[in-house]
Order: sequence, then structure tokens, then C-alpha cells
Amino acid sequence: MYGTPDVQFNAPVSSITFSAPDATAPLPGAYPALAAIVRDHAVHTVANARLILGWLDKMHAEIAASFADGPPALDRAAKRMAMSSRTFQCRLHEEGTSWREEVEKVREAEATRLLRDTGLTSTRSPPASATSTCERCAAPSTAGTAAPPPAGPYR
Repeated sequence: MYGTPDVQFNAPVSSITFSAPDATAPLPGAYPALAAIVRDHAVHTVANARLILGWLDKMHAEIAASFADGPPALDRAAKRMAMSSRTFQCRLHEEGTSWREEVEKVREAEATRLLRDTGLTSTRSPPASATSTCERCAAPSTAGTAAPPPAGPYR
């Protein structure tokens, strides 16, 4: 039925193994011109694809945007994402995370971005123009230290 006597049913893994000559042999009835069209279409589709952000990605963007208004607050982020605080917390729980963890991830990413893009170092004082951003984003980060995170108005 399958052209080989070596067929195993109920095997622990579903797989098909081809010999090297079979894998490189031209397929009977294949259309090389059609293969080129499909290949070009795949390349074009991938090149023009847009990134679809997930819920956590959108929340991270909201947290990052909220740094300009002061410390991020769960209720404000929930409101900007058009949901109640309770629904927002339930979504975080469904994702297996918490508001505090996600704020810390965004702070760490923002601190890393500032260190990379502005030439700041973790031991040098920032220029006056970057102070507010650094104080709001980078200072609370505890990445690489054993100290507990600072107390703050986190929710």
C-alpha cells in the first residue's frame, strides 16, 4: 500500500525517513515554474508581513509610555487598554505573571535601551536631559543585584 514493507503503526513518534537519493530526486509530475512562483510568493509574503503584538506586548508598550507620567499604575494602564483593573489582573494571572513582574521587565528593558543608545554607564551620572527618564526607568531596576527591589507605589 505504501510502497515499502517497513511501516510501523502505533509507533511512539510519527515520522517519515527518506534516503538521501530519494530526498534529492526530482518529483515526478512537478512543475519547476510553479515552484518558482510559490517560492517568490512566500518570499514576498514574509517580507511584507506585519508583526502582530500579543496582549503582553501591548501592555509593555503602555507601561513604557506611562513612565513620562510618573510611576506606572495598574489602574491607569488598565483604563488605557479599555478594561477594568480586575479584568487586567485576571489577564495577568492567565499569562502566569503579575503587574510587578511586568513593570520590572519594562524598567529593565528601558534601562538597557538607555545604556545602549545614550552612551550612559551604570556608574556615570546621566546628562540633565536624561535624568528624569533614568530616574523613572533605570534606577529601580535590580538586575544583577541581590538586593530586594525598592518599595514603591506598585500595585
